[in-house]
Amino acid sequence: MHPRRFLIALASSAFALTGCATTTPETDARFGEATMTLKSSQSIDPAAALTNANKSANGMPGQAASNGIDRYYKSFSAPPAPMNIINVGAPTVSPASH
Repeated sequence: MHPRRFLIALASSAFALTGCATTTPETDARFGEATMTLKSSQSIDPAAALTNANKSANGMPGQAASNGIDRYYKSFSAPPAPMNIINVGAPTVSPASH
C-alpha cells in the first residue's frame, strides 16, 4: 500500500470515529438531575418507608380500610352507577340558550 493512501485511509477512519465520541459529557453526566431534585423536594421524608417499616398505620380501623381497598379494586371492573344530583334553588340553563 502506498504511504499516501495509507495516510488518507488513516485520516478518514479517524474522522469517522470522531462521530462516535460524545459531544456533551457534562450534560450526559447530569442527565435526570432536575427530575430527581423535583422528586426529592416533593417528599417530606424520603426515607420514611425505611424508618417506619415496623410501625402500623393509625387512624383507620382495619375493616374500614379493607372495605375501602376492595371498593377501589372493584371500581376498575365495574364503575359505580352515576348519581342523580338535585340542585335545589340553582338556576336552570336550557341547552337552546347557548
